[in-house]
Amino acid sequence: MKKIVFSLLFTMICINAWAFTPVSTDSFVSPDDVTIQHLENFRTNVLDFLNDIDGDNIQASTITPDQLSANANPVNRWGEAFNDWIYTGFLPQTSSGTLEGTTTSGVGYVNGERVVKDTTLNTYTASKWTYVDVSDTGTYTYSETDIGGAVPAITANSIRLARVSTDATEVSSVRDDRILSISLDNNQSDYWRTGFKLDVATPDALTINPGIIYVGNIRIQKDTDTTLNLATAGDWVTGGGGRATSTMAWIVVNQTGQIKLTTTAPTKTNTGGDANGILRFAEINGEDWRYLSWFYMDSVGSGNIMPWSYSGFKDGDTYNIVAVTRDSAIETTETSLTKVDDMSFKVYSAGRPLEVTSISGLSNSSAGARTIQKIYVDSIEYPFSKAETVNDSIPSTYPSGMVTSSLVLYLEQGEHDIDLYWYVSAGTGYMFDRITTVEEK
Repeated sequence: MKKIVFSLLFTMICINAWAFTPVSTDSFVSPDDVTIQHLENFRTNVLDFLNDIDGDNIQASTITPDQLSANANPVNRWGEAFNDWIYTGFLPQTSSGTLEGTTTSGVGYVNGERVVKDTTLNTYTASKWTYVDVSDTGTYTYSETDIGGAVPAITANSIRLARVSTDATEVSSVRDDRILSISLDNNQSDYWRTGFKLDVATPDALTINPGIIYVGNIRIQKDTDTTLNLATAGDWVTGGGGRATSTMAWIVVNQTGQIKLTTTAPTKTNTGGDANGILRFAEINGEDWRYLSWFYMDSVGSGNIMPWSYSGFKDGDTYNIVAVTRDSAIETTETSLTKVDDMSFKVYSAGRPLEVTSISGLSNSSAGARTIQKIYVDSIEYPFSKAETVNDSIPSTYPSGMVTSSLVLYLEQGEHDIDLYWYVSAGTGYMFDRITTVEEK
């Protein structure tokens, strides 16, 4: 009988120690209290309590993650399923006339831990870039670099919040580096994309449209246009400009949603560092950047966006297509292949097959004479792209026929030159409306 009583008492102690409020039972004072009815009442109270546990009966702070197995630990499950992110706040603020700046109060999740902080004041160093991180214990780290310097690594067990820029007297600007949404890991994330299409507004300005994209497993969403200018130093990844003549350049996005310009070519297939396959990433200044679009800066002035020589990377619903159209009439008497100057342009290929097609209206002043065109790629003639028209009359103001040159090429990833050449067998050749298209398949 004593063993039964001891077992029941031990059960009560364990229940109370783990999480629950005490169970109300009659005490055992003397041996006479150990009766069948008393024990039955005791048993009934305990069973009724265990079978009808209410959340209100769980005492605060009595069940902690370290008391659970790894399989049941919610911190483990959170850390494995979701990325670190900021729910609200945690953004440093600019200041006027002082190097003291505040970081707003906030709630975030770092290493599976919920981090809550009140508004925090910090005095920054003059004329520096300061990278602000917060750890899973709520500790701020301020990593300073010279303006334009390399990006420091994110502090261990922390998430990056912002880059704070100071001048001699105040906090002049803040770049928001917070991750503001949950992203589920996805093996296809490095290839998934919708939107972020490129528009060229002027020879030195371009616009990236809204869209959704993943940089690694981080989901980036933009709801408004992003406009970049070649002449604005801060619109380049390095912050020091990059405009140049006769140079290929790219539009890129990082894991904090910053969209910038760069002349650094992609070197990786993903954020993991793989280099086998289509290159659409690069690490610049210690950060991973995904490549959205490309454009070529010509030799005009400081380097303008070359007409027709820009497009997007082929990802998701975005295509890499360039189409050059002309409607002016031109003529030639050359009997050897000569470049059609207004049909030359650049294209950047990611290494997939390129389909090149050129359609022209051709004519010739001499009956029976031929006007011939061919496509050149990277200064190499492709004979099987030959197309020609033969006249039975002498038209000089309209084409006697429309011809098509076409080929599919397998070229290495990189910059390529597309040219249209033509010549005549005799007489004067005329070219009217014409279009050359290049599409990455």
